[in-house]
Amino acid sequence: MIIEQGIVPESSEVIAVKKLSENSPLSRDKAFENEVLNIMALKHENIVKLIGYCHEAQRKVVENNGRYVVADIVECLLCYEYLPNGSVHKNLFGTQYTVLHYF
Repeated sequence: MIIEQGIVPESSEVIAVKKLSENSPLSRDKAFENEVLNIMALKHENIVKLIGYCHEAQRKVVENNGRYVVADIVECLLCYEYLPNGSVHKNLFGTQYTVLHYF
């Protein structure tokens, strides 16, 4: 999974763009479907909103073991609202915080 900042050309809105990983244990199609369905089902003020997506397949010539072959290259991108203060992980683990243990 790769997350980068992007800009919507029509509105100049800053967004977060998540590219689904090629080496996920799930197929890219299943990972894409799971993420879209889960984010659409969740409605909470602390969860980023899904703005859009791109699911595109192209045939490209690629080199494989010294030979050129035609392969289907699939890219799955999810576009989320941009959080200017960074990720939850960065905010939790980039600063000191107290861990509470319950027994």
